[in-house]
Amino acid sequence: MKILPFKGLKTGVLAILVILIVSAMLLVDIVMIKIAEADLLSAKVREGFLLLSLISGSIKGNAYERDSSKSMELIEKELHSSGFTTVLLRASDTDDEKIIGKWGSALQEARHDGLKAVSTKSVAQRFYGTRWGVVWFSPERLIMSSPISSPALKWGSVTIGCDLGETYEALRARQITFLLFLTLYAAFLVLAGMYLFSRVVVAPVRKLLSMASGIEDLRTQDPKGGAPANEIDRLFAAVSGILSRLEENKARLRGHIASLERANKEIERARDEMVRSEKLASAGRLAAGFAHEIGNPLGIVAGYFELLKTGNLTESERLDLLDRAGAEIGRMGRVIRQMLNIARPSPPTREVIKAHEIINETIEFLAGQPWLSGIEIKTSLEARTDNVLGDPGQLREVLLNIIMNAADAMERKGTLNVRTWQEESNLNIEISDTGPGIPEAILSEVFEPFFTTKDPGKGTGLGLWVCYRIITSMGGSIAATASPEGGASIKIRLVLMPGQGATKDENDARNSRIGPESRHKRYRPEPV
Repeated sequence: MKILPFKGLKTGVLAILVILIVSAMLLVDIVMIKIAEADLLSAKVREGFLLLSLISGSIKGNAYERDSSKSMELIEKELHSSGFTTVLLRASDTDDEKIIGKWGSALQEARHDGLKAVSTKSVAQRFYGTRWGVVWFSPERLIMSSPISSPALKWGSVTIGCDLGETYEALRARQITFLLFLTLYAAFLVLAGMYLFSRVVVAPVRKLLSMASGIEDLRTQDPKGGAPANEIDRLFAAVSGILSRLEENKARLRGHIASLERANKEIERARDEMVRSEKLASAGRLAAGFAHEIGNPLGIVAGYFELLKTGNLTESERLDLLDRAGAEIGRMGRVIRQMLNIARPSPPTREVIKAHEIINETIEFLAGQPWLSGIEIKTSLEARTDNVLGDPGQLREVLLNIIMNAADAMERKGTLNVRTWQEESNLNIEISDTGPGIPEAILSEVFEPFFTTKDPGKGTGLGLWVCYRIITSMGGSIAATASPEGGASIKIRLVLMPGQGATKDENDARNSRIGPESRHKRYRPEPV
């Protein structure tokens, strides 16, 4: 697409500026000449009124006769001193007339105007004929007639005529000077306009072109075919190429985004599968302890039933055995429910949960696990408020993964400390062990997926990563630290629910009722 039909931008702009400015100057010349022409014709009319007044006054004052040569000499003298060239004196009661100068074809018009002036008793004026003026066609002659209002005089009207050719000639002479001034002014405007346009438009356009030329594979031809003629056309072609490439890139980007979304969904499904696998791995590891937790109550219930079969029991002893059997069955139900909560997949929920209850339930459930034998678990739940928003099953899974990692690190000997405290609007949970600890170099990597320091086949590297995902989804944070004295510590920070949970006085009253051992518990798992 050719914006300007010129080879260069400066050439095109120069040509357009010259055309516009010259056109404007010519228009100004025409307007000024027509105004000057109108002013000169008005001045000529005023001069005619003055000449008619002088001739009428002379005729009235000297009482000229019709054939008086002296009166004609006086009229010719006044005529030569003005710009008019012809005079027609016409009698009021006869067809007698006196002609001075050459009227030519305008004589009949002069006679008609003289009669009109007498009949109307007013001065009559008219432009007669057509000729080329200065810039267009203009009147050829000015005719003016005036009655001589005196019955004692023989002449009834006087008519004067003027050829306007000299007026136009004088105006043409002035036009030359005016055109010279306009030419100089137009040249100044063209030069100033080119200088300013070059700085404001041409230079930036060329800079843009140089930048566009650095883009590889950029289309440099006119979209409709042919080579660009000038800078504007080349810039237009460059912008069209850039827009075309942007559309192509947008189409490719949309395709990439769609493929990334599909890949992301696949990753989400794979991650969910890994989380379920990790839960199943944890459940498998708990199987031995689960069998112990179920086997012992079953053996006790079986013993109770054997005693009931003897029939040598009193009614109160029989009821007592039934109550004991019911308690053991309830214990088995709780263990089974806890095992199901750990193993089966369930959609996460958001509800207010008591963190202390989840901690106690998890530790009680793990107390009979064989891999915890020889490890002493100490709890110090000192937080005044423990209500947080989250999923109880997920929080239980976090505690289970951390405790299992700590137990593996201590290798069935040592102490596991579980502590909580309140810090402003946050609940802090710290689980620390007395194992070998975590090297400083890998502290930032322990929550990465598939990262593990265990021997091959003994860990998936997903436990702490799952913990990280769960805690962050609850709006909290989790961090690992190493103690200089040995051992590792996992600190969880959760946001407390505002306006819920026990106050300090209520918490102290509850602790006084149930005894200090419920706040600071020590679990000594029995070996299987």
